[in-house]
Amino acid sequence: MKFLKYLLIVIVGIIGIYIIAALVSNKVSEVVITKEIDANIDKVFDVANDFNHYKNWNEWSRMDTTSTFKIQGSDQIGDVYSWEGKEIGIGSLTKVAVEENKSIHNHMVFVAPWQSEGEDLWAFEAKDGKTIVTWTTQSEAPWYMRPMMSLMLGGAMELGLNNMANYIAELPETPETKIIVENINDIYYLGIRNNIAAKDLAQTLGDSYGKLSAFCTENSIEMAGMPIAIYYTWENDSTDMIAAFPVSEEIEGTEGIEYGVISASKAVTGVHYGSYESSEMSHMSIGQYIEENNFEISGPVFEIYLNDPTTVSQSEIQTKIVYPIASADEMGE
Repeated sequence: MKFLKYLLIVIVGIIGIYIIAALVSNKVSEVVITKEIDANIDKVFDVANDFNHYKNWNEWSRMDTTSTFKIQGSDQIGDVYSWEGKEIGIGSLTKVAVEENKSIHNHMVFVAPWQSEGEDLWAFEAKDGKTIVTWTTQSEAPWYMRPMMSLMLGGAMELGLNNMANYIAELPETPETKIIVENINDIYYLGIRNNIAAKDLAQTLGDSYGKLSAFCTENSIEMAGMPIAIYYTWENDSTDMIAAFPVSEEIEGTEGIEYGVISASKAVTGVHYGSYESSEMSHMSIGQYIEENNFEISGPVFEIYLNDPTTVSQSEIQTKIVYPIASADEMGE
């Protein structure tokens, strides 16, 4: 009897300690898991950012075979990933903010087994060809669940990052940039010229292409190819550039929209696969090729954006990089 009495006292004590811990715990539980993944930052960021990849690595998706998932949107701000299952309950993630290859912020909403909200935060750092991923969740929970949240969430998050690493390792390798010399024909274009800080390039291209699209629609003008960006200078983190749409004939522009031509020439070209921000290495490879073969750059460098980044994964984005050239002898003539 004494043993049972002592056992009961111990059990009551443990329950009491648990209740006290639950009552004094923070309302919002934060769990942080960090892992180094043996893959380049483009590929890792793409998998974490694209909801279409989630079911292939997310541990909660794997643990409940009854669960169903729905994706609303096309890899952009405002996209929603929702789930429903007997084991994982009902909830959703909404994409709030993205800084390419740096961070992701998703807002979490839980409907069942309890109602609460939280934040799903990701940070990425490139290191020696690998990627350090830090995954943070900040979520509310009923008071009686708070002491267990770190254990419950942390274990699933750690398994999730391990699953992600294995999943990424099985994905096809991104093709390397193949450098060739080819002849480029005249390219006629309508464009908008800007002197901007390099950090504003993506926003400027988006705004300029929107204006060009509206102008072409209003004037029944058809594009003769994919969008182009022409770079006259790139110095001290700023650039003088033109965002352009190729056209098939001479067209009178309007205020802020100019007609121009990229003259036919020989060029060193290469197709870069991956985010626009990661194209620096391809530019450097082309520059080295030009130097090794005693060529001279004879005109502004330009890029042709071969596919729509909103319809493909980040690793599938294709950018044709073009450096017009002449031989050193031709430049001296």
